[in-house]
Amino acid sequence: MKFRSLLVWAFVPTLFFSCNQVENSTGDHPIFEDTPSGFLEKQYEFPYPDQHYHWYELGRKLFYDPVLSLDSTISCASCHKIDLAFSDDSDLSKGIQGKLGRRNSPPLFNLSYSPSYMRDGGIIHLETMPIAPISDSLEMGITMAQVNLKLNSHAYYRSRFSELTGKDTITDRDLLLALAAFQSKLNSFNSAFDSIQTGKQTWRNESQRLGFEVFKIKCSSCHSLPLFTDHTFAFNGYFVSDQGRALVTQKPEDINRFKVPSLRNISLSAPYMTDGSLGDLDAVLTHYQSLANKEIVNLDPRLKSMSLSNEEVFQLKEFLTTLTDYRLTRNPYYSKPDYPFKK
Repeated sequence: MKFRSLLVWAFVPTLFFSCNQVENSTGDHPIFEDTPSGFLEKQYEFPYPDQHYHWYELGRKLFYDPVLSLDSTISCASCHKIDLAFSDDSDLSKGIQGKLGRRNSPPLFNLSYSPSYMRDGGIIHLETMPIAPISDSLEMGITMAQVNLKLNSHAYYRSRFSELTGKDTITDRDLLLALAAFQSKLNSFNSAFDSIQTGKQTWRNESQRLGFEVFKIKCSSCHSLPLFTDHTFAFNGYFVSDQGRALVTQKPEDINRFKVPSLRNISLSAPYMTDGSLGDLDAVLTHYQSLANKEIVNLDPRLKSMSLSNEEVFQLKEFLTTLTDYRLTRNPYYSKPDYPFKK
């Protein structure tokens, strides 16, 4: 889902259907592990917790199924690959008919803790987030009405949704609820850093430990713990041909401001910046080194005193490797499922 400026359903009303009493088999399922202490309060809670697992499994199938695109060639997973922390390794991901999107596809995890979505914050509810990539002509290129027709003509999906909703037809809200059930469980809080913080392991080398000290002094004002983002919008001095947050607020001072990304799994989510034009972390850190003593209009105040020595850059890179969460990227419950029908 490449980020697109679209303010969708700022207010989501309460669901009006009543879910059937499907047997709850959540139990001790690994995806329903408790959030670690110290994590922030969730911004999104699935409205039917007793049935979350069933909706989750249905949303998982839909996330990997290209049926949600106009020509059935592009799925959510086409641009959000599990081994890359649900990001993409292309600067601009390809949509239907090989069309290039407008922005780099960001990673997807810890979405329940975010107050807004898309790089410009144009969507403020997890359940409505998929509308943007589904309806974007450069991405999945299909209207919600067309998606509904496809799903309602699909015997398996119609049957599965009917079991959950008690209805004969699938609606927009049903689809969006299923996708939210899956995406809300893409959690990442099992990195080496998390284990170090809880005393389960130690720093692999001194450079990692020193890199954390550099991070606390020079990076944590924007990339605050535990999510490694403060969810604010900032101009980091890197110019792109994109209005950024201003597309949502219509304020000129928000031009080139984008949501501060999480640094969790940052080693997996190259290329970087909104347009994917920086290919590796060396290029990113070189950019931040270049900000020293520069006068840049609208540069975020937190970056105006930024200075990094080459040694600090090396130490930061070592520290950032500890933020990779392989329980996210290698979790079989997040991977492409088996389908009981021919695709």
